Amino acid sequence: MELKKKDIRMQRRSCKNELQITLEDDFNVPDSKPDVERIVTEEGRIEIVETNLLNGKLLVKGILHFDMLYISHENEIPVHSIQGKIEFDEMINMDELQEKNECKVKWKLEDINISLINSRKISVKSLVTLEACAWEKYEEPVVIDKEEDIHTPCRYKEMGVTELVITKKDILRIKENFHLPAGKPNINQILYYDILLHGVEMRAQEGKITVRGEMLLFVMYSTQEENSKIVYYEAEQPFFNDISCEDCRENMILQMDTELQSKDVQVKQDEDGEERGMEAEFAMNLDFSLYKDKQLRYLQDMYSLQNQLELKRRKISFRHLVMKSTSQKRINEQVLLETPKNPILQIVHSRGEMQLDEITWKDTGISLEGSIEIRSLYQGEQTEWPIGEIKFSVPFSYEIEGVGQKENKTFEIQPQLEQLSVVLIGGDKVEVKVLVSLETVVFERIEYDMLESVEEGKYDEKYMEQLPDMVGYRVQPQEDMWDVAKKFCTTEEAIRELNHLEDKKIVEGDKILLARG
Repeated sequence: MELKKKDIRMQRRSCKNELQITLEDDFNVPDSKPDVERIVTEEGRIEIVETNLLNGKLLVKGILHFDMLYISHENEIPVHSIQGKIEFDEMINMDELQEKNECKVKWKLEDINISLINSRKISVKSLVTLEACAWEKYEEPVVIDKEEDIHTPCRYKEMGVTELVITKKDILRIKENFHLPAGKPNINQILYYDILLHGVEMRAQEGKITVRGEMLLFVMYSTQEENSKIVYYEAEQPFFNDISCEDCRENMILQMDTELQSKDVQVKQDEDGEERGMEAEFAMNLDFSLYKDKQLRYLQDMYSLQNQLELKRRKISFRHLVMKSTSQKRINEQVLLETPKNPILQIVHSRGEMQLDEITWKDTGISLEGSIEIRSLYQGEQTEWPIGEIKFSVPFSYEIEGVGQKENKTFEIQPQLEQLSVVLIGGDKVEVKVLVSLETVVFERIEYDMLESVEEGKYDEKYMEQLPDMVGYRVQPQEDMWDVAKKFCTTEEAIRELNHLEDKKIVEGDKILLARG
């Protein structure tokens, strides 16, 4: 028997594995740079350059990019920086990986340490975790109806399903111009900079994804004066961008993974030809999926009054969106610091990173425990050591409510620092104010007993002969009108007409008359 089917686009994770690696190398200080006397701060990021499938293993090629800020008294300006990179090739075991799968590799920089070997040589060591996931796209056929020329009683049901629309990779480049206020001297050379994005919000719109947020720029620079000095500048301004996506619609569900690709600051001349402007560029790699929620009517059961129907069924599970929400938590803490050798005069710049150490699904919701790891650059009281760094953590806990029981559910949580403020309130104490944003997406897999195919045959004559022309019947537990009609080879309409039921439902224990169809 011919049936009408509709394909539902889905994706599922076929395999996943992690690998922890240590990257280390020694580097000479470039000839153009002065000797290193003291390291102030170091930071790093991973760039995934290429992935290839090789005999059940995933080859990952990448680069560790590092930056180091240090102090030297060989020049008039004591603050300098060095950049470098370590390339790596690693194999991750992925036994179930197939060529048709799409692989995603995420990274986490567990630790980076840069130490002095001597004033002209540094040692870089880093611990990195690589998480590889293989995703398979597929289509699940669902029987939605019979052909129009087939006249048989049919039972339809409704189901909610979250269907995959598209997966896409893109690059988002954000460029913003900044201008020094009147009280700041002209720029001679940028010694150090940092670009942070706060309050980033991405929404699916008609034919595009809109991105908005705040770009924060911090710059440490030397001035053009005869007695050059170090000046700090920090400012924040909003940005608005669109990502073109032809298949995107306003009511779609967006899941986005972002990764820093590059950041850069260039000095620009203002209208008077003075070096007072800056162009900040922040580039992100985007890897996103779009889904749409839909209600689908499917053919759940059928039978015939003339022929025996053999129904072939199979269990199919579909993913359904339970909730997508964004929640916020404010944290206000006073933190006692270890007194640095160079007493703190003022905090000039801070950045933080969320660490979720424990995620537990409880009856009341998803419980989160972790910390915010904060690094603050400060101006010291000792002029020979003008800049230093302090590191500390602030504990974090939160519970996401309204997610229901854990069974058959999966979730993703993306934390983001919306705001971060670190203010010195004493020689060894700071006040920390943080606004944390948590975007939570919860999916549930629901299994359905679906029709796959129907074969027609003839009724067993003995079975048909034993059915009475008319009989009284008591409705059994969990039976409805459809079940009774199918059992006695009649129709729901005939039962209603014979028993004058109109739109009434039958329930367990009801007595009704049945006539064979």
